[in-house]
This record gives sequence, C-alpha cells and structure tokens, in this order.
Amino acid sequence: MAKNNNSKHYDAFRINKTPEDKQPKYIWKKVWKWIKIAFIIFFISIGLVGCVQSFATKSGNKVGTGHEIYTKADYVSPNIATLRWNEDRNEFIVPNTNSKTGIVANTYLGLEDKEQIKALKEQDRNNGGHYGIYGGNSFALQLQKPSNLNNSSEKNTEWQNISNINITNKDGQRGVVYGNGKNHIYVNFGDAKGNGRTKTYTPVNKIQDIYIPSSITFETYNKYEKQEDGKEEKTIFKTDYSHIKKLNISKTSLSTISGKSVDSILLSDIFTTLVGETFRIWINDSNNRSGFGEALSKTNKKSISDLRKLNNADLIKEWNTFVLHYKDSIGPGKITESEGFQLNKIFNNAASMFNNYTQIASLSKSNYKVKDNQLNTEVNLYQYSPINPSGNYNENAWKNNLLSNDSLIPQKHIITYKDHWSYGPFYGFFMYPVSQFMNSIIRSLGTTGWSIVLALVVTVIIVRLITFFLTAKSIFSAQKMEELNQKKAKIDAKYQAYKTDKQMQQRKQMEIAELYKKEKISPFSQLLSSFITLPILIVVFRIISTLPEIKQAFLYSIQLSATSLYRVFKAGEMQYLPILILSVGIQIIAQFMPKILQLRKKKFLRADAYQKAEMKKASKKTILLPIILSFIGVLFSAGLQIYWIIGGIFTIIQSIIVHYIQKTKWYKNKLSPWLFKTA
Repeated sequence: MAKNNNSKHYDAFRINKTPEDKQPKYIWKKVWKWIKIAFIIFFISIGLVGCVQSFATKSGNKVGTGHEIYTKADYVSPNIATLRWNEDRNEFIVPNTNSKTGIVANTYLGLEDKEQIKALKEQDRNNGGHYGIYGGNSFALQLQKPSNLNNSSEKNTEWQNISNINITNKDGQRGVVYGNGKNHIYVNFGDAKGNGRTKTYTPVNKIQDIYIPSSITFETYNKYEKQEDGKEEKTIFKTDYSHIKKLNISKTSLSTISGKSVDSILLSDIFTTLVGETFRIWINDSNNRSGFGEALSKTNKKSISDLRKLNNADLIKEWNTFVLHYKDSIGPGKITESEGFQLNKIFNNAASMFNNYTQIASLSKSNYKVKDNQLNTEVNLYQYSPINPSGNYNENAWKNNLLSNDSLIPQKHIITYKDHWSYGPFYGFFMYPVSQFMNSIIRSLGTTGWSIVLALVVTVIIVRLITFFLTAKSIFSAQKMEELNQKKAKIDAKYQAYKTDKQMQQRKQMEIAELYKKEKISPFSQLLSSFITLPILIVVFRIISTLPEIKQAFLYSIQLSATSLYRVFKAGEMQYLPILILSVGIQIIAQFMPKILQLRKKKFLRADAYQKAEMKKASKKTILLPIILSFIGVLFSAGLQIYWIIGGIFTIIQSIIVHYIQKTKWYKNKLSPWLFKTA
C-alpha cells in the first residue's frame, strides 16, 4: 500500500470539510464534552466509593463510639454512661440499656464542658492511659436527677448533674463526669491491642464494706374476730412487727483493693458512689418516702440536719451502724410495733436498691458464708465477678450492665483535613467541607435541635442549587419524558403483534432510538442525574450519623439520633409518628409531582386502546420504584428523616417552578434550544 505523503495542510483545503470543523469553538465544544464526561465519571466513582464506605464503616448512635467527625481535637469526647434517678423505683437506673427505647441519654462532653476533657486527659497521663486513642474505647460515669426532684407538682423535664464537688455553671465545675475534684470515675480501655489502656485507677470515694439486708421476716398469726351479728367468726391475717423472726444480712467485700484489677476497683467505686448518692437523696427527701432519714435519726441518735451534712462515706458508716443496731433484735418484744414496721419498709427499699446496684456493678453473692465479727454471725459476701449471666468467664461482661451494645463500638475520630483524606477522596472532597460548614452553623446558634434543622435547610438549598445547575438538562428533560412516554407507548402498541419477530423488534428499537434522538433526550439522563446527586445524599447521611453535635441533639422531645420507627412501635413514643408520616408522604408527592403536573395535559391527548394499554403497563413500571424509594425513609434516624423531608419539599418546589418555566416563551425560544442543542 502506498504511503500517504499529503501535506499536513492538505485537510485545510478539502472541499467537503465543514466550516465548523475549522472553528476553535467546535474544538472547545469537544473538549468541554470530554471534561463533562470525566467530571461525571469522577462524581459517580466517588459516590459509589462513599456508598461502600457508609455500609462498611460503623457509626454508633452513642457519642464517643464509632466513626465520629470532630471540628477540633479538644472536642473529642469519651463514652459516657449516664445513670438517672427513677422516682418510681426510688433509685438510679441505666436508661440506655432499655431494649425498647435504645439510647436515651447521649452526653457530649465536648459541648457540655471542654475543661473537664482537659482533666480527663490529665488523669489518663497520670494513670498510663492515652486519651482519645484511635480505635479505642472508654468509660465515664454520669449521674443525674430531675432538677425538681422534691417538687412533685411540676413535671420533670430537665436533668441535673450529681457529683462529689460543688457544682456550678463554670467550665470544669459542671459535674458532667462524676468526680471529687481530683479524680473522676473514668477509665480508658485502649484499642484492640491494649494500647492506651488505663494501668492504674484511684477511686473517687472511700471504698468500704457495706451491709446488705437480703430479707427480714416477722412473726405472723391468724386472729379471729366475731362479726357484728355475733354469729360467725372472721379470720384476719396479722403481722407482729414487734417480733423479728428472721434477719438475713449479707456484706460486700470491697474494702481491700490492693492487688485488684482496674475493672474491679472501678466497679467497687461505682457501687459505692451509687449507694452513697442514693442515701443522700433519701436523707434529703422532704416526703421521706423511703423512711430512711427518720429511722436513721431515731436509731443513731442524730438529727436529720446533721445527717444531711455528712459526706457519702460517713452516710454509709451511719447505715452500717443502723444495721448493726438490730443484730440482737431477733425474737419477741425486742422492738416496738412502729419501729418494726418502719424497719420492714427501709429494709425492703434497701434490698431492692442493693439488688439493682450489685447487678450494675457485677457484684455476685458467694455460695459460702464467712464469720462477721461485728454481726457475730456468718454472712454471704458480695464481690466482683467476671462471670456473665450465662455462667461463662468474660472480663468485659460488666460493660453490658452499663452500656448498650451500640456503645461498645470502638471510637475512630476524624478531625483534620489530613484525617479525612486518609479515608479517601469521598471524605476529602465532600465530607470535610460540608461537615465544617454545617458545624459552623450549628455551634454558632447554640447547638440546639433548631440550629441543626437550619443547618440542614441551608445545606439542602446550597447543595441542591449546585446539583440543579449540574443536572439542569436532565431535570428539564424529565418533564419532556412524560410527553415522550406517550409517543413511545404508540410505538410499543404498533409492534404489539410482533413480540416474537426479532427483525420487527429491532425495527421497534430503531424507531424508539430515533424518537429519543429527534427529541434530543437521552434515555439514561435520569439515571445519570441520580448518580451525580448520590454523593451529596451519602455525605449528609454520613454527617448526620457521625457528627456528635447531631447525635446528642433533641428537637423538643424528639431525639435526632433515634430511629423513629423503633421508638413508635417498640417504645410507644408517638411524638415520632408525624416525622414518619411526613418523611414518607412528602417523598411520595416529590417523586410523583412531575406526573401530577402532567395530568392536565394527558386529558387532551388522544390514544387508541393498544396505546392506552402500553401506557398503563409502562406506568406500573415507573410507579413501583418511586414508592420503594419513598418508604426507605422510615428506616432512617429522626435527623436523617428531617433532611429527607427538607429535600422532598425542595424537590416539590423545584418541580413546580420547572413546570411553569417550561410554559414560558423564554424557555421555548431560548433555554430549551440551548439545553437541547445537541442530541
């Protein structure tokens, strides 16, 4: 074959070469086309990577666990186990281990008291730990009581911290994590390899042995009384509270902490704290529901006002003195009837309380008895046991008593721009700027539920406006697709009788392709638009599930990190129902708004029976997917459902605006030719 020796300027003089091919404008069009293709591939790739990362990485609903995005290293918070005073039970309970409600108390120390974070860091340095180690976990204790505990006429809506310090509203003195001013009930578990783990622990309280009333039994007898008519006798069951028949007392074995593990000392400290603070609340109870203050005052010969001045350790001593007072009271006539009645009430309340706290602190009752010199009898001992309820050894079993399963996920914090890039371009390009922007709005407005809603609204508006301009052609073609489907249905009806004829089916596909080309619409434009907006949806999803500011927030009585469906059907908290209904309803309207706006046009379109049948078949296919997408929202957390609602409202408004723009002469004469000038 002969070589082509034409000059490089030969093509410039060809007659059949179009003028457009010679213009720089034509060349830039081609360059821009490939830039757009590269940009779309980039967007889709990052979106798919982000989708995979979202499913592969765990983000717990509890602050201090899972993947968390912090704007500053000073905000990194520990995993705080909150115990709250329950007025019905008259003792502390762990609300987060309730299987019906899930996580209820979600304290964010980086928001509550940043100075206390510095104190915990110092404690870790002194005890051999590494605060906030990546991939690690921690534990801190918070005690709370209703702010109006002794005022039963008011509804309890706010919680007040309890600590062994003088609590004020100053940084470092808010008592979020329980402590005594020097040490806090806090330990670091370290990472999976044990790096950064607390090596020593100094108790906040004075650890001492405590007497635990297991049971008290009084003498009972049947008393016969004559009826008023004197004919029949009535049997009355009578308890003689002046005659203690049996008194069963146990004792904790906690005072010797030398050589014990960190977990054992920590749990002894937690148990002592709970008992001491319970006694403090009982002694200050103006209604004296437990009978504790009055009984202790009479038996120990101290005024209630003097007892209220005692610290927790001294209150426990007074309790032990009170119990020892009755060691020789077994038998008839040793105490008065009223004294026995009061004793029965106190012992029953205390037995219930101690039973709860020994379970929380993983203290097990021994099967054997040892001689107690003060009681002068043999008693069972309560001591720390790493045996779980199934009877198997597990040194971490105690964590399940204070923390929910969701709270045991290792904490992996992401703070700096470099940290974000270590997770890839999805975090570097999208997560970092959006999270910084949202957090700046949230924190500047006080980190409330409404500040989070405002941040979501602003984020949705900005992001959706950007994606609107990026996918304008697809958005406007969506309206044209409704009309195009009418014409496509006509082609489908035309070839209805040739379903088995391959040649005719090929002709059908060619006609449909020609139709799309003529109308200058790509059948894949809607799918492409969805892929482009995918990274944005996943970014907001990840931010809502990883930002501690959102995890801890409430919008009135709605917890943004809670799963609404779970709360409605398991806990019966109906305040989440409106969010469920709105998230589904608004999304359905948003998905079908283009079809609703086209209903009036369809009334004037003529179609034969075959065309109507094909249109109906196509309609069924297009209806199913939007309905499925709309109901996916019920599985989200309340915070994400709010974003789902805001996004749906934006889509509805956008559809209406686009619909009416398409009716204008400006659209027909200028915008439409510009958007659809290429096939």
